[in-house]
Amino acid sequence: MSIDGLLQGSFKGVPFFLNASSRTGGRKTAFHNFPNSDVTRAEDMGRAPLSFTLDMIIAGPIDQGGKLLERYYNRRNSFISKLEDAGEGELIHPFWGLFNVQVDGEYTLVEDLGSIGRAVISQKFTQVTINKDISKDGNSNFFPSITTKEATRRELEQLEIIIQKFIRDKADEALIISNIDAAEALRADKEAVADNFTIISRNIEDAENLGEFNADINRFRNNPISEFSNDIDAIIGLFFKAREFIIDSQIAYNSFRIFWDFNDDITTVGTTPQLADVLHNELVYRSIMQSLSIGYATDSALNINFSTDIQLQEIESDIAAQLLKVSDNEVDNDEVFDSLQRIKVDSNIVFSNELLRVGRVISIDVVNSSMSNIVYSYYGNLNNYELIRDLNDFNNLSLINGSVKIVTEN
Repeated sequence: MSIDGLLQGSFKGVPFFLNASSRTGGRKTAFHNFPNSDVTRAEDMGRAPLSFTLDMIIAGPIDQGGKLLERYYNRRNSFISKLEDAGEGELIHPFWGLFNVQVDGEYTLVEDLGSIGRAVISQKFTQVTINKDISKDGNSNFFPSITTKEATRRELEQLEIIIQKFIRDKADEALIISNIDAAEALRADKEAVADNFTIISRNIEDAENLGEFNADINRFRNNPISEFSNDIDAIIGLFFKAREFIIDSQIAYNSFRIFWDFNDDITTVGTTPQLADVLHNELVYRSIMQSLSIGYATDSALNINFSTDIQLQEIESDIAAQLLKVSDNEVDNDEVFDSLQRIKVDSNIVFSNELLRVGRVISIDVVNSSMSNIVYSYYGNLNNYELIRDLNDFNNLSLINGSVKIVTEN
């Protein structure tokens, strides 16, 4: 069974691929019968809780840096522990959304020797109502208590904590400055990061915020390379302030993309101990910058006011490709990997819901008409004139013949 094309969800933060899903719901009804009577009365007891029975696939790379199946086993065992832990948890369903649920009954796990590194787990989950979802009349809204956008922002904060913890726990081995070449490579990467944040600063409009941001960049530049954990704190702070200080979410998204190919052009080959240290430093910096940048770019993209489905799908596709690249190639820490997967799941849900809201780009045929007449005839006003003009590539806007792209109104 191939997992290509399968949607991803998560339970209590552990990601899975969804193979099949069934949902049950309806009304709770109490039927009352009476002795020696043909009368039956029904009493509505309210909405029945939603239940989901899922066939989920837990999969991992068979070989990660020579550690055969280790990541798969860790992920499988982590998922099993979440199913067996007492208490409620957060289920993110790929197309139904986010719910507070309780594991309902036993799970079934199947591992096929013909598909090493993969497990199929079947489990029923039932939605439970948390206290703040219950209104004064005892009713529940039966919808997630937290929006998926908020879940993504929360997961981004968790990613920052994980990276900080990873660096502090492994401060001695995270970066190597024991030889001149390794130290120089580290210094060059640090300058490149600072230069890229300087480019990003050009999108900050408020003068006071810009001054604060540039001061943080300078402090980062001047911090000794031996204090790398402090550098990570500074980098995370710069990402956070860039997101807060850049008002337009589309511009913020484009700004964070500057780090998507950071150190992709590494040419170092670790043929000597010194070069191995250089390569190690370059790869660590690349992993950190690309992991954080895709997280912040995704957070920005979720707040873009998309005009068309094409615009949304292009950004969604770019994010999916970058998440796949970073997860597969840059991350050798399971916590970082899983955090990126949860960001992916959350963002997919938001984009799917947003796609229902935005207008679709369609084509209409026109004869001898101006752009103004086309827009006014379709919308009844000229509010979308610039949008339609930019969608099309006409040299003469006063006399148009042929196919014209327009955006439907939802």
